[in-house]
Amino acid sequence: MTKELAIKLVNRKLNLNLNATNTNWSNINSNGIWSLEPNCSRKTKKLFLLLNNNNSKKIHVFEISENNKIYNKLYSRSDRNVFRLLFNVSDKEFVETLKGLNFNTFLMGQVDY
Repeated sequence: MTKELAIKLVNRKLNLNLNATNTNWSNINSNGIWSLEPNCSRKTKKLFLLLNNNNSKKIHVFEISENNKIYNKLYSRSDRNVFRLLFNVSDKEFVETLKGLNFNTFLMGQVDY
């Protein structure tokens, strides 16, 4: 699945208006986890995260509001102006593993495909 296809599917099924600019996306990577690196400037705008579980055929959709206090707790890379987010693959628990932050409160829904 590509980011563009996932955005189209989520927009249609959840009646959202996601685009490549306001959305970060991850398939399961070669290490068997989800990995995202949203730009640090995204914290001043609404941010959507899409985690694709290609094993269960589910896309998990998260919405983080602008200036949310979670941004102050995220790991940010010193070599680039990005946050580093890592998640173990699960369809029920969404805890960012670098900082141990629970993202379940940001879960808007999921799309089966």
